[in-house]
Amino acid sequence: MARVESCRYSATAHAIACGLEVCVRLGMAGYDETTGTSIYFDHGQHATSICGAMGAATAASLLYGADALGVTHALGVAAS
Repeated sequence: MARVESCRYSATAHAIACGLEVCVRLGMAGYDETTGTSIYFDHGQHATSICGAMGAATAASLLYGADALGVTHALGVAAS
């Protein structure tokens, strides 16, 4: 996507870093330290599909030049 949109390296690196941050923080938020398991799996969900989709939505929206509200909307679409 970054190549198709002709994004600069710095913009691409920023988008990737932000997407990874969202993905990792969501994954960490779903970890239950007392049981040592993922609450996602406990509810029949997979952390990869949830966290990965949210991270990808963040990165893609930033590459398209979205502001904070645009990223929020992209996250809302990915979560629905």
